[in-house]
Amino acid sequence: HGEIAGPLNDRQREQIGRISESAWHLLDLINEILSLSRIEAGKEEIRLEEVDVSALVQDTVALMEPQAARKSLGVRVRVAATPLRIHTDPGKVRQILLNLLSNAVKFTDAGEIEIAAAAESTEKVMIIVRDTGIGIQPNSIPTIFEPFEQIDQSPTRERGGTGLGLPVLRRSLSSV
Repeated sequence: HGEIAGPLNDRQREQIGRISESAWHLLDLINEILSLSRIEAGKEEIRLEEVDVSALVQDTVALMEPQAARKSLGVRVRVAATPLRIHTDPGKVRQILLNLLSNAVKFTDAGEIEIAAAAESTEKVMIIVRDTGIGIQPNSIPTIFEPFEQIDQSPTRERGGTGLGLPVLRRSLSSV
């Protein structure tokens, strides 16, 4: 909001902020639909390279910290002090982490989010995201990975979203 055409008052800044958030939301929606389409069409490219998962987790958390801070949520990262290297597609792993962390922030009203990464073997890394949010009822688990499905589908639901984050995540996991 560079105020190129002149100074803005507080109400104008607030409106511009809402417009900006809406634009980012639309961009996220478009990217999720495109990702799902590419995955389902078998056109999703995988670019394998050596990746330091510890650094990737820390970098991704840094992107989400402002959203968590706006809700006064603590964020705790537990990763190895030394590089945790595997061959994978860093872009896909980052997108998976962003989806998980975004959901954690969205569905957590108080408390904290924790993300941990540890080696399971020389070829596998386990990444765990925990939060103090509302959780998922066991009977809802089968449906949350279906496109456009959401636990709360009422017109008065409190939290937004498209119902594409977890389906994209699940399909991406099968490719990396």
